[in-house]
Amino acid sequence: KPGPKPAERPDMRISNAATAALVVSAALSSLAESRAQGPGGRPDALPPSPRLRVIVETDAGGDPDDEQSLVRFLLYANEWDVEGLIANRPVARPGENANPERTGLGIVRRLLDAYGEVHGRLEENHPGYPSKRLLWDRTVAGYGDDAGVDLVVAAVDRDDPRPIWFQNWGTDRGSAPSSLKRALDRILAERGPEGYAR
Repeated sequence: KPGPKPAERPDMRISNAATAALVVSAALSSLAESRAQGPGGRPDALPPSPRLRVIVETDAGGDPDDEQSLVRFLLYANEWDVEGLIANRPVARPGENANPERTGLGIVRRLLDAYGEVHGRLEENHPGYPSKRLLWDRTVAGYGDDAGVDLVVAAVDRDDPRPIWFQNWGTDRGSAPSSLKRALDRILAERGPEGYAR
């Protein structure tokens, strides 16, 4: 009688979990080796990535998700350079949003007040958190006048070669039109295609 097929022999079987563990182990070893070598195969660490320049436009005052997102955003504010926060909802939605502040700008500033209360503790754990004052000074309403548009244009015009990462968390019913769109429209109208392309 013939013996078991090779695939059925217990000593030849490798479980899916073991195979996955081997693949992950090899990938991590390869990653560690490439990081140790650094750019151009040099045996040094990779240079740190430049911090991202970020602008957030939020319709805080609509459903509460933007307020929750802003709390998380502020907890990571040491990871990027915050160029601005734009609140684009003039009036909080009745019934859906129970925040005692009833304007988008008021809601964002209320969260900045809370951030200011814990700023010292955040700094104890990791340096580089922007001050409440810096964030407050870079927080504007995206409704009523052109403060949001002015903020975007001023950030673009700063002498900084890094791109700006614009996050639009919502411009739906009840909020003002996107400050980014209005800023781009203004730049095209005032500076022409060349200025717009920059």
